[in-house]
Amino acid sequence: MGSVTSAMPLTGQFTIASTRCRIEAEAGDVVFAPNLTPFADTTAWSAPDLLLSVSSGEATRAPAAPLTEVLVRDDGLEFVRPQGSMLATGDFSRCSVRPHPSSSEPFTGQPWLMLALWGRVTHRDGLLLHGACCELEGRFILLLGERQAGKSTLARLVVAAGGTCLTDEYPFVTGTDAGPVAHGSPWPGLAGQPSTLSAPLAAVFYLSHAPANVLT
Repeated sequence: MGSVTSAMPLTGQFTIASTRCRIEAEAGDVVFAPNLTPFADTTAWSAPDLLLSVSSGEATRAPAAPLTEVLVRDDGLEFVRPQGSMLATGDFSRCSVRPHPSSSEPFTGQPWLMLALWGRVTHRDGLLLHGACCELEGRFILLLGERQAGKSTLARLVVAAGGTCLTDEYPFVTGTDAGPVAHGSPWPGLAGQPSTLSAPLAAVFYLSHAPANVLT
């Protein structure tokens, strides 16, 4: 699958949303895209929370439709997508990917690492959401809503006001004894940058369109 060409030594270990992820390939090295670089973790782990194995072989079939098929098997769940298939244990601690077709393009983590993290974080009472996560005056907020409700627009306004947009696409939220914690992700969308920031969640706003435009 190629070799790592980044100047930064990558171990295949990443910490994302407080989840220790290890990516292994059956043959060769995985070429990691720059969006994963900030999450690289060289800590000596006893065991990862999530192990994602990438096979050198191709998936045997594609889904009947351009969506994800989920198959229940005796040994876990199988996810079949146009890019290949992934077999996951029930708790998503071990996932095995067969790409389809084979590709030498850098590994961005989509869809396989994102899908595995969704399952693993959810199993541990967390969430992967579609929305924007922003920091403003030291407070982390979530902007949720239907498509084109204004999440990305408000995220850009937060940045213009001196805040930070961690992601306007895929934020993670995990639970702690002290309350929910919001996390940046390697998949920031248009308004953000890959961010390793995490902080207690101060507020959640669900956006909806008003019946008419009003200037105040």
